[in-house]
Amino acid sequence: GNDVAFHEITERVSSDLARAEAFAFPILLLLSFWVFRGLVAAALPLLVGGFAIVLTFLLLRIVDQFLGLSIFAVNLVTGVGLGLGIDYSLIVLSRYREELAHGFDTKTAITRTMRTAGRTVLYSSLTVAGAMASMLVFPMRFLYSMGVGGGLVALSAGAVSLLVLPAVLVGLGPRVNS
Repeated sequence: GNDVAFHEITERVSSDLARAEAFAFPILLLLSFWVFRGLVAAALPLLVGGFAIVLTFLLLRIVDQFLGLSIFAVNLVTGVGLGLGIDYSLIVLSRYREELAHGFDTKTAITRTMRTAGRTVLYSSLTVAGAMASMLVFPMRFLYSMGVGGGLVALSAGAVSLLVLPAVLVGLGPRVNS
């Protein structure tokens, strides 16, 4: 019946998600290391993506207390959160490293970075969140849940990239190239 099928689907989704994460993080770290040529810079995109996912899970837990969300939102949050977190942090991190290469001190480099790349990340996260929120109009619970999860993860990835990442970059300063 439906209960057995739902239980089987939930178990399969959970195991597939764990397996995908086990493969994705090491591969993404290696690719990021190849792009940035430094371990510290390579770890930051994964840090931002992971933090955005955890923050979104917390927010979903709170929303689930009131609305009752589908488990399928977890897959969307993990995939989109990792993708957006990496994307947004690459934008900020690349721009910050360019500013440091031009000889600016840490404070000036982060200020210039947030004026340009920060604005891009802000508008992108709002656009993605708005697009994901369009799924809220569907009456099916799993689509509604994906809309909630997608909107929250886009906003979380943007917030982590605009608030946490700059603080980490200021703390690291030029050591980001290590």
